[in-house]
Amino acid sequence: MLSQKQNLTPLTYNALISACARNNDIEKALNLICRMREDGYPSDLVNYSLIIRSLMKNNRANSSILQKIYREIDRDKLEVDVQLWNDIIVGFAKAGDLDKALEFLGVVQGSGLSVKTATLVTVIWGLGNCGRTEEAEAIFEETRDNGLQPRTRAYNALLRGYVKAGLLRDAEFVVSEMERSGVLPNEQTYSLLIDAYGNAERWESARIVLKEMEASNVQPNAYVFSRILASYRDKGEWQKTFQVLREMEDSGVRPDRIFYNVLIDTFGKFNCLDHAMATFDRMLSEGIEPDTITWNTLVDCHCKAGKHDRAEELFEEMMKKGYLPCNTTFNIMINSFGDQERWDDVKNLLTNMRSQGLLPNAVTYTTLIDIYGKSGRFDDAIECLDDMKAAGLKPSSTMYNALLNAYAQRVSQQPWH
Repeated sequence: MLSQKQNLTPLTYNALISACARNNDIEKALNLICRMREDGYPSDLVNYSLIIRSLMKNNRANSSILQKIYREIDRDKLEVDVQLWNDIIVGFAKAGDLDKALEFLGVVQGSGLSVKTATLVTVIWGLGNCGRTEEAEAIFEETRDNGLQPRTRAYNALLRGYVKAGLLRDAEFVVSEMERSGVLPNEQTYSLLIDAYGNAERWESARIVLKEMEASNVQPNAYVFSRILASYRDKGEWQKTFQVLREMEDSGVRPDRIFYNVLIDTFGKFNCLDHAMATFDRMLSEGIEPDTITWNTLVDCHCKAGKHDRAEELFEEMMKKGYLPCNTTFNIMINSFGDQERWDDVKNLLTNMRSQGLLPNAVTYTTLIDIYGKSGRFDDAIECLDDMKAAGLKPSSTMYNALLNAYAQRVSQQPWH
């Protein structure tokens, strides 16, 4: 139609924009809106809602795109309806631009329009994630003042903020308030509370929460047990791993990939490589596919134990089975080859990395500078610093200090010193 220079009707434009938005072709949808405006037609409000929802569905919510969309709506002097306002607020909250989300929330409330409870929950959750617990609490209380009874999701959003900020008493108060208000905690509520106790190193309290879950007929999932396991790992009490496994089996919960990844990491951190590999084999026997994190953990723990040959075998096995290495994988192997002073292999890794479309990141450059510095290859280390700056990355003071220390140690070891 366009090649034949036919004029499109508003109905056709709206159908095309809607189709593009539903199929996640956001750029084409926005271009069609611009073309529609050039032809003298305003876009349908529904189109903007579809575009924003598509962005959120695909975790592509971006503040600059959302601001562009709002400017276009404002330019066309369209009267925004309640649905679109809610989508805009949620979009900014999920994009991490909480200031904009709050700004538009104030506009909507000031206009006397109603904001959906789900929208408020998303804003509370976003504020909690950013550590802005006072604002999250204010919106939560405002919800109650307006006669709305917060449900489990709203309480969980506030609870998440307190857990993130390390405010254990406030977290406990939220759960108590839920019970007083007759709102039933769910699996996520208990998981967050276990996180809070784990962060405060109150392991027994975390286990009591597990018992409360059972008493409330809320089935714990593998994630809950993985958090408990991670807490013991971080405290250095890896022996309690087997106790967690028993409790998990008693609760009838099957381990998932996340749990197995934490379990392998726990054994790896404490140099129990046989247990780590046995866990990996059990994972495969249960039909659970490993992911890049699984492979990275296995390769890394063998490297740290000085088992470089086995680490390289696992790295090659990973690629042979079709698992694509990520930046972290390459960084681990670069460090391994550096420890062995296999400089040609280090360069080959960097070439392979780029051939797969992966650019060296700050950790890559830090690793390179560290291995070159320790081996006295200071020209290579300085070259890496220059490459890092050219890539737009800023070397840290820690990196310079490490390089200076390596140089000082090398000089002090010279026989003429």
